Amino acid sequence: MSTEITEYLFAIGQRFKSERERLGFTQAQLGEKIEATSRTIGKYEIGETEARISQLLNFMRLGADINYILLGSRAGLVTGEPKASYQNAELDMILNAYAHADELGRAALAAVATFVAKHN
Repeated sequence: MSTEITEYLFAIGQRFKSERERLGFTQAQLGEKIEATSRTIGKYEIGETEARISQLLNFMRLGADINYILLGSRAGLVTGEPKASYQNAELDMILNAYAHADELGRAALAAVATFVAKHN
């Protein structure tokens, strides 16, 4: 895996952790809610492995700002809001494309997301 992808996954993991903490979940509590072990949540948070799309969607339903996790910019989420108010077709399309992409496709999406995050 390239250094750029490794750095991107680490950044996503750090933002994943930030959202988990913002919402007041321990790794074990969040894991139970999104069908992952606390060890797996820990691996997400250090960028060692990637969350499944279904887990990201479940995390979003708990109030996580998925735009922030993936792209590094807030999507107008009001802290404490039970459901994200920014859900839209474009974000769903991007998440779906990522979920179904091969390694090269995911790398391309990660590169685009990194570029967008740096230029916003």
